[in-house]
Amino acid sequence: MKEYSNLNMAGAEEALLKAAQRWFIQHGYELDKEKNNHLFALEFKNRKDLPEGGFDISGTDTGAMISASSLSGQFAALGQFLRGCMISENGFIPPKPSGVSLPEKPVRMTYFAVHFHNFYHDAPLVKVAEYIYDLAMYGYNALLLRFDYSHYQSIDDQEALKMISRLKKLFNIAEHCGMEPGLMIIANEGYKSTPDHLKADGRYNQNGYFTRLRGWRDILVCPSVPCGTEYILNLHEQQFKIFSGIKLKYIAIWAYNYGGCTCSNCAPWGAKGYLNLINPIADQALKYFKDVKIILSTYHFDAFIHGEWEQFKNKMNKKDIQADYIIVEPGVPEMDENPEKVSAKRREIAGLPVLGFPEICMRGMRPWGGFGANPMPTYLQQLWSKHGEQMDGGLPYSEGIFDDINKFILSRLYWYGAYDVRKAVLEYAYSFFSPDLVEDICEAIYDMEETLFRKRFKLDADENLIPASKDIKGGFNVPTGPVKFIIENPDKIEKIYRNMLRIDSELSPSTAKTWRWRILLLRAMNDYGLLKNNWYVTDEILENLYELRRIYEAENAEYKLDPPIRNFVKQPL
Repeated sequence: MKEYSNLNMAGAEEALLKAAQRWFIQHGYELDKEKNNHLFALEFKNRKDLPEGGFDISGTDTGAMISASSLSGQFAALGQFLRGCMISENGFIPPKPSGVSLPEKPVRMTYFAVHFHNFYHDAPLVKVAEYIYDLAMYGYNALLLRFDYSHYQSIDDQEALKMISRLKKLFNIAEHCGMEPGLMIIANEGYKSTPDHLKADGRYNQNGYFTRLRGWRDILVCPSVPCGTEYILNLHEQQFKIFSGIKLKYIAIWAYNYGGCTCSNCAPWGAKGYLNLINPIADQALKYFKDVKIILSTYHFDAFIHGEWEQFKNKMNKKDIQADYIIVEPGVPEMDENPEKVSAKRREIAGLPVLGFPEICMRGMRPWGGFGANPMPTYLQQLWSKHGEQMDGGLPYSEGIFDDINKFILSRLYWYGAYDVRKAVLEYAYSFFSPDLVEDICEAIYDMEETLFRKRFKLDADENLIPASKDIKGGFNVPTGPVKFIIENPDKIEKIYRNMLRIDSELSPSTAKTWRWRILLLRAMNDYGLLKNNWYVTDEILENLYELRRIYEAENAEYKLDPPIRNFVKQPL
């Protein structure tokens, strides 16, 4: 196999060139422009006969040609090509041309939750841009963002305008690598300045609601009170107007978490108050975004009130609601209790395609990603085996880069449909770490999933263990005093630790320094430190947590997204 020192990308967009150059640098090699006698020519060509996102990588006399009908397809093809390269300090060996590849699922979106001072909120834009490029090379073709009204007094708030500016820049970056922008809104969202007489009702034990609404906030607006709907529509139109320079492809309208109203005129929210808002919001959106697609969310339907899903489905089947997709929520309990949501009968719901909203960042660990990467290959395989065939794609929910491997796994599922997730883990290990250690790395990643789940406990005045969450008002504040992070299934912790240290010693120096490897290795080291120190955060792992904080750009993050440095104790108790 011939080794090359340089790569010529004729016909490539600038964003593609930047993505390729950065890929090689991350892998310890900088393309040598002086050595044209060892030049591999990777040509780019538009081919309109290929479906959106699809590509063809064919051989040429001097290298290979990427043909695609869209920039999204070119990025996906470049990603496949680069992941197949064997890179050393002396050059690279390209993969064999792989031919035509067509995505199985048309909607391959990812959702960045830009809030709480997480990576997407606080990291330098250049770092977020690099990560968006990576996701485009995974095959994602859309980016969903949200402007959270609840943090501000109004859209004219200086901090609000700052956030809007950041979101616009993220959308522009996404468009430069072929990802279509999408905006997520809460149906009855309000600012901090919501007048009392317009506020929604969040009480339960009334009108059929048997438990509190998750994430409900006292600034939401009731559309059933006089002037309530007009007030809501005015707020949304302000947002649509300010984003009108962006070519939005999607608007996802959320019902719960944190929307909703439990008053008698709105209940059940998902089938009444929420649905009554959809057409007016859709009409507004179409004024500003000509071809926008409207996505409805059923996230948490039937979780707070019985019969909501059935009533929603019956009203949707009248086909007078303007919608293009419906989000269901695989991975939460009520989903499994209502298998009809993603059964073969799903197209009875007004004939609309269904999207998934897989949970890839909050399962099993709080702070989220607080001890390192959170791989969940077995969970995602099970989820896909149950629901994937009925999905037209999805939008994994992300709070940061610690869930990167899960995004990659889902990108492969969206691309190939029926697929063995283990192949995705092996590809991830091959392309980001080492072709020679793929089996060992794959085994460690699967083992880490088994040790993911942990619970937080503290000692009360009588030295009894009680859930640390007892001190967390609203579920998010910092627990007082030292906290035990007890891993539920610790059997493989020491094995993972030994194996990861050995693998680390065998990696190239450049690979061992990459953030993707560090968050996996630090997870192994942190879990071992907890095991050896009675489940407390001690000196043994404190520096690791500081490193994670730097990787996540989480210096100002809220507790749920900051490695648990705040729970440090000098000695295990």
